[in-house]
Amino acid sequence: MITQPCDVIIVGAGPAGAALATRLARRHRVLLLERSTLSGSSQRPPAIGESLPGAAVRLLQHFGVYERFCADGHQPRGASVSCWDQETPVWLDGFRDPLGPGWHLRRDRYEQSFRQAALEAGARLVQPCGRLQLQRLDGAWQVLVPQIQQRFQAPVLVDASGRGGVLARQLGLRRCAEHSLLCLHLRLPATLATAVAPSDRCTRVCADRRGWWYSVTLPGGDRLLALHLDPADPACRRLLCSEQLLARARRQPLLAEVLPSTSDVLPVFACRAGGSALQDHNLRGFYAIGDASISFDPIASQGLFHALATAEAAASAIERQLGDAADAQVDYQARLQIVHQRYRLHHRATYAGPAARFAEPFWLTRAMA
Repeated sequence: MITQPCDVIIVGAGPAGAALATRLARRHRVLLLERSTLSGSSQRPPAIGESLPGAAVRLLQHFGVYERFCADGHQPRGASVSCWDQETPVWLDGFRDPLGPGWHLRRDRYEQSFRQAALEAGARLVQPCGRLQLQRLDGAWQVLVPQIQQRFQAPVLVDASGRGGVLARQLGLRRCAEHSLLCLHLRLPATLATAVAPSDRCTRVCADRRGWWYSVTLPGGDRLLALHLDPADPACRRLLCSEQLLARARRQPLLAEVLPSTSDVLPVFACRAGGSALQDHNLRGFYAIGDASISFDPIASQGLFHALATAEAAASAIERQLGDAADAQVDYQARLQIVHQRYRLHHRATYAGPAARFAEPFWLTRAMA
């Protein structure tokens, strides 16, 4: 089997991996590996992360995709309204932000556009590639793709595989898990959602006694409804029924005004949503970006922005490393540590408000962590 040389191998063609490939492929040989099939027929549950703040404009411009992004029909974010520290709703108008209100994304289109940009920049995409076999040999990474019977080699290997961190796990790297969190979510079809609240574009967040809710109208008109709670909560199994989930949501006045009184049975999806962070390592030429580096509690609303920010930071570090800068990788890891420390402070402060209202374990443990 012939070993094919590359400069950078990126595993994961999602928001972080495709962004990094777009940035590097203009000057380097970049291989982008995706384990699953990326197509409209995918049976994977719908993605939850669907927004970007206005601060992302500068990154999108730097990646050279801002014009493409603007043409993709993403929806400007409306006001945010929350019942968090108190029962009375608090409104925040994002249009006052000097960087702009940000967007609710057409998530599939967003990822497809970035992958197309990566291909146009010169990256090679292989998908689906299935399980990979990794080896460190003579100062380089070798990646065997049994599914296509090909082997690739590069001085830099990047884990962009999301919360699962499949490469880091395969290499035995330690990941520090924070409080576990389960997200139960469903989508109300546009015909039903717009019949109840046809003009509502607010992001609605409210604290429940044992968790918190998030709801917004997505581009296209569907309404997302999500409940975040502890996986050990005995109500989890019961709330996998859409009737039960909607009934509990209607107890919140902020949600009741935009939810139908009845609906057909809808699929309820469950996914892990707790924060975690990859620990320091000394594997030369190995980088983790996006959720594979740090995965945030969804209350931070930073997942997709973090994907862009780490892709940019990693691209700079990788280019320095390929230019023989010995400290490039160390600097990148130090930057991630600072991001994680700031996030932890913000996380505790955010959960402290509802903890004072409810004094329930779900809130207290997170406020004191």
